Amino acid sequence: MLSFLSDNDKVNKHADIAVIGRIPFDSEIDDNNTPKITTQNFIENKKFTQFLQQVITENVGDSDPQLQALAKYYQNGWLHVADARDPAVWGRIPYPEDIFGMVQVKDGQIIQGTYQPMPTHRIITTKGLFVLSDPLQKKLLEKLIKLCV
Repeated sequence: MLSFLSDNDKVNKHADIAVIGRIPFDSEIDDNNTPKITTQNFIENKKFTQFLQQVITENVGDSDPQLQALAKYYQNGWLHVADARDPAVWGRIPYPEDIFGMVQVKDGQIIQGTYQPMPTHRIITTKGLFVLSDPLQKKLLEKLIKLCV
């Protein structure tokens, strides 16, 4: 099991949401004697993915100063909420598997309730596990801990 939580009892109690995904027991082992996680052997937990998108939906406009700065820069339109595991060069659009979703911007402000998840986002790619911005990661961990305690 792959999870951000370290306490196995808590993870097992709420495995339907706390587990990011699973790696088969027969997966190849790396030098640290842990299973290698690849796009071929990783089994995504759809309930976690839905939970992740819910956390982003609830916090995208309030908690991320970087997104707020981008909203001020772009002023109007739709803003990508990008995965930080493989940042795009400034002015470029991230790869589809690296876009969590999009949110509408009007007059430099993120409009609450407009976040749309991107169905092409992948939890694991050849670049590794997804990476949220620090504020959104903090919110995700807070919600997981609150749920599992």
